[in-house]
Amino acid sequence: MPPSDDPFDRATVTPSQEVFAPRVLPGPKRAIEREPASLAPGIAQGGGIGAWPRLWSSETLTVTGSASGTVALFAMSNNQFAPPPALLPAGIKIDPTWGEFFVEAGLTAKYAIAPRLSAYGGVSYLESATRGHDESTNGNTYHGLAELAYGGVTLSGDVGVDLSYGQQEFTVGNGMLLWSGATNGTQRGADYLGPRGAWANAAVAKVTWHEMTVTAFWLKPNEAQALDTGTRIWGVNADWMPSGPLRAGFMYVHVPRSQIVTRDGLDVYDARLRWHPLFASPEFWLQGEYAWQRNVSVAASGGYVQAVWQFLPAWRVGARYDVLSPGSASYGANADLLDLDFTSRRSTAMLDWTPSEFSRLRLQFASDRSNPAATDRQLFLQYIMSLGAHGAHAF
Repeated sequence: MPPSDDPFDRATVTPSQEVFAPRVLPGPKRAIEREPASLAPGIAQGGGIGAWPRLWSSETLTVTGSASGTVALFAMSNNQFAPPPALLPAGIKIDPTWGEFFVEAGLTAKYAIAPRLSAYGGVSYLESATRGHDESTNGNTYHGLAELAYGGVTLSGDVGVDLSYGQQEFTVGNGMLLWSGATNGTQRGADYLGPRGAWANAAVAKVTWHEMTVTAFWLKPNEAQALDTGTRIWGVNADWMPSGPLRAGFMYVHVPRSQIVTRDGLDVYDARLRWHPLFASPEFWLQGEYAWQRNVSVAASGGYVQAVWQFLPAWRVGARYDVLSPGSASYGANADLLDLDFTSRRSTAMLDWTPSEFSRLRLQFASDRSNPAATDRQLFLQYIMSLGAHGAHAF
């Protein structure tokens, strides 16, 4: 969705952040949100390249095209923490180098049936590949597959309704629990780029009334054949979005079946909160999320809290704390080999600079205590660059 007019929502969104997550270049999503430089009819009606990505525009029908792609080179040292040769899994390289790419082209359309009733839909095709062998020995593979194929209807008014079905993206909150619905890597390639994000089938019913939005969903993951778990998911999510500095959400998720024992029959309860404590400075906010899950095999919980301050238009600083409790689980004969009372924790601090919608430089330090035997301290310096039109630009 385009940024809200609410200053507290605008403060948490940067165009570059939207472009780089959940996928490197989400072409169809970006194309839909981007307004063309010219309000003249689309390219097919003589609007010229200035109308791109609009291909057709009339009072009742809008057709938008999209094209995106990425090429990346990767190198890794001390893969698998460089174990002795006798303990190195077959085919794994200690210092692998490889390349990945993907290209995606698509069309989306919206048709006004009546003043308050519209139909919409979209299709896209994505080709991905890995050349050489990555850190998990996947490599030298090309894979082409439809990424989007969905349709829906919207009804606007005092009560808004949005019904959709098909191969589409669906994310809740910032994606802690429900984010990407597709498998990358294995025979599909591009494991690190992770271009695929749409669920194989997603039925979504959304109802909005004043400040409240309730969404019911049924999801079938788009899993690679080698990793297919037969998982199905359904649930209900509620978002409270008042005009002030507070946002809240709650979700219930059930997994009716899965070949993964700890996932089969799982019930998950999730609560989210975002608060801007300084009314005159919406650029500073606190955010947190916590989830509880249980089935006959496992009961666990975890979440995070974070603080972010955009102290200058292009600069942000933040801190985050993550925790995952061990809960209780049935490990059978392996129980004596595990530290079942250990709680994983991670503390992170970051500073990023976003000079434009096309690039970002990020410095991050993390102290990860997910292994009871040691603390993993990580320092990242990340530069992200994108070429092409962005939602914030008309060229």
